[in-house]
Amino acid sequence: MPKHVLRQRIRELLGSIPSDVLSARSAAVGRLLCAQPEYLQADVLMIYLSLPYEVDTQPIAIQAWADAKRVVAP
Repeated sequence: MPKHVLRQRIRELLGSIPSDVLSARSAAVGRLLCAQPEYLQADVLMIYLSLPYEVDTQPIAIQAWADAKRVVAP
């Protein structure tokens, strides 16, 4: 299967996740991340800017700022 077809299929599958499920999973990921020793010790957090069908990284960035961390994104 060509890579572009596979990527499109993955986008379709991710896009089919209901928004309330994605929000709940995003929140769980954020809580888990912020409890990790590596997060707690970090001064800088590098995140990606999420697309609508990906884990929402905005709450993670907001928490990191609240924790006095520098946040960088590509």
